[in-house]
Amino acid sequence: MFKLIGDSINITRGDTGMLQLSSSLDGKEMEKGTYTAVLSVKEDMDCEAYLLQKQADDNGRFFFSHEDTKDIPEGTYVYDIEIRTGEQVCTIGASKFIVKGDVTRDD
Repeated sequence: MFKLIGDSINITRGDTGMLQLSSSLDGKEMEKGTYTAVLSVKEDMDCEAYLLQKQADDNGRFFFSHEDTKDIPEGTYVYDIEIRTGEQVCTIGASKFIVKGDVTRDD
């Protein structure tokens, strides 16, 4: 399961998914390849270490593979997305990144 509910990302540990970013600047949609976007997940806002970081492709898509979350313990974490274009920086979030447990494991 991979769902965006409100601004919270919900994923079952080890599942795959894709998040499509729709970005605009001054009310106009940004052209593909003119910006970078990074999604970062941490245990909490004060933690220095990242549990996960994903770079968006040129179409603004974040792809989550099985390997990305298979070892993250079930729990509620925090994420944001930082978008950069030229000298401008915009951050979406911070919001919840919820990892649900799974029964079937590939240990």
